[in-house]
Amino acid sequence: MEGEVGRREEAEEEPRDARVVKELLRSMGVGEGEYEPRVVHQFLELGYRYVVDVLSDAQVYADHAGKPAASA
Repeated sequence: MEGEVGRREEAEEEPRDARVVKELLRSMGVGEGEYEPRVVHQFLELGYRYVVDVLSDAQVYADHAGKPAASA
């Protein structure tokens, strides 16, 4: 019981995106002890870089179209 509370508190302190990556790995059948902790950080970095690239491209297209900002 006490271990569950500790894990819950630790999960609440963990960033939401890190919890999502861990859940994705778990849903693919990869247990938490089956990968190194840095794998989560690597996936987060990959995701963040991808988002920055997409938003940068969107800004280039918006500039080309003469719009002040990218729109949805």
